[in-house]
Amino acid sequence: MVWCGDSALDAAAMKQFPDLCLVEFEQVHTRVFEFDLELSDQDYQLYTALNGSAVKEKCLRMMDRHDPYGCFRYIDRDAYFKFYLCYSIYLLKRHSPDFLLMSESPHSPFQYVLYEVAREMKVHTYSFVSWSIAPLVSLRQGIDGEPLLLNPGRSEDLEHRLSNQISGFLDRFSSPSKDIEPEYIKLQRKKDHESAGIAAWLKAASQLSKEVVYGIVRGRAGLERGALKNTRLSALEPVLRRFLIKNRVHALGARAVEAVEFNAIPDQEYVYFPLHYEPERTTNPDGLDFYDQFQAILALRNALPDNVTVLVKEHYSQFTSALHGYKGRSTEFYRLVRNIQGVSFIDAAVNSKEIIQKSLMTATITGSAALESALLGVPALIFGNPWFRGAPGIFRYRDGMSYEMLMAEIASHPWDMSGIKQWLHELARERSLFLAVNPSNTRYFATYYKDDVFSESELTALAANVKNVIVRR
Repeated sequence: MVWCGDSALDAAAMKQFPDLCLVEFEQVHTRVFEFDLELSDQDYQLYTALNGSAVKEKCLRMMDRHDPYGCFRYIDRDAYFKFYLCYSIYLLKRHSPDFLLMSESPHSPFQYVLYEVAREMKVHTYSFVSWSIAPLVSLRQGIDGEPLLLNPGRSEDLEHRLSNQISGFLDRFSSPSKDIEPEYIKLQRKKDHESAGIAAWLKAASQLSKEVVYGIVRGRAGLERGALKNTRLSALEPVLRRFLIKNRVHALGARAVEAVEFNAIPDQEYVYFPLHYEPERTTNPDGLDFYDQFQAILALRNALPDNVTVLVKEHYSQFTSALHGYKGRSTEFYRLVRNIQGVSFIDAAVNSKEIIQKSLMTATITGSAALESALLGVPALIFGNPWFRGAPGIFRYRDGMSYEMLMAEIASHPWDMSGIKQWLHELARERSLFLAVNPSNTRYFATYYKDDVFSESELTALAANVKNVIVRR
């Protein structure tokens, strides 16, 4: 067994499986270590193919997560990518795994390359994909497969709670209220509001002091690259980071405001394209071929008639203090998008429900706006592989697709809210497990984990389905 996961679980993994090969997450992302790869002709062909493919660009983009203000140079990223390629080939040849199972789409640089190498070496690969509206996951082959049939094995009580959770989400779209904002954004707004006071400032100062002390005691700065890393002043990196990040966020915000052409919904035909927060798994790698939002915008613009505008709206999370949006957007991005005729930005404060309702359709890579749009009776176009792919009212972009082709497909597949409701409940019953794949999901759906019975059923169902669906294959 090879394990490369959350470092907090390394000790438990070693205790459970003493003979496993442990790949320490932080170590593999911060230094090139020694191994002994005996290179075959087949290995070289695999290396050459992936080194010259989109896999490389996706991996280098994932490294943005470790680069808060541009200190992770291309030549270093390139060296790490080549290390990941060779080390993945080495691991898979040495251990010959029967399958690769991922708790979600791999979106750290090494894990993603390991997945792509495994796929090329014909290792069976599987990943879970989380629902955004309930503590449920589906299991799929690779990251682009359809949800597999499962045996959820849930108690009547848990099934009832999950059913109510799904119905509660759906009820928001039959209400006259304008509020369809996801709960996680409401939590971010609350946190941003709370971070404006003196108490929050004192808390931030205390946290900064702890980071400086931690850097001195530990002697290294963790995953993030910085200007002072590997110098005598490395412990002061948190201070420099706060200053540079603040300036970058300010510059990004100014460019985003400058790009806005419409402060209200325009009186013209348009397709709504809400941007994704980046850097995040939902675009890379879940966007598949469309891991680049600009490419998706160009593909959409190319498919639409000249008289239909692409109306772009920035994501609230891109500038929230709760996340790291400053890592995922260039200050030049907004001007780049505005250079394309027929593409315009609308103010991020304009109500999303009203934008959707007045649009011809909503287009997104994998965003929940597609599901929201379909529930409001407006067709949606997706470019990637979200958890709700296949739901009524949601259509997939295909290369060469014209506007006329898309409109004909939409006209031949009518839907309503009841059809979406039935589809969601069937997906929950037949192809989804009660499971939180990471700590943030556990916190988000914390009320389910106050009861140990639910936690035990989560583990039991997970083990049974891995055994029956994957191992026995």
